[in-house]
Amino acid sequence: MKKFNLGQTISILANVGVIIGLILVTVEIHQSNKQAASAAYRSRIAEVENSLRQFALSNDLPGIYVQLEESGLGSLNAEQLSRVVAWEWARQTRMEGQFHEYQDGYLDEKSYRAMLGAAQRYLALWDELGLNPSSEEFTQAVRNFNK
Repeated sequence: MKKFNLGQTISILANVGVIIGLILVTVEIHQSNKQAASAAYRSRIAEVENSLRQFALSNDLPGIYVQLEESGLGSLNAEQLSRVVAWEWARQTRMEGQFHEYQDGYLDEKSYRAMLGAAQRYLALWDELGLNPSSEEFTQAVRNFNK
């Protein structure tokens, strides 16, 4: 008959407890990462929605952009040009931030591709305005999108 060894039993139970604890921590970390990604996505949507609302409610920007599309950058006066530069710089900064979020794994592929497509449509205007993104990787990703 085997002799009952209290020390070995406690050691085995402690090891099983550690393994169960590690499994629970892994599950908790996974859930926290999903919640963080979801919060980041909601924040991004709110940011884009807010910027579009600001544009729509602006007394000046929609008219300036219609003039820009119809008559070109040279048709804008200094104040209008200043507004366009500020708006496009903010748009570029937001998109560059989304690029870095994608690089860090916090932006899904569909949203990333939509952002690159939109950025590509604005690239010529950004070039004309002299707005150069701070990230060369972002610029290359935009220029090479769908090539």
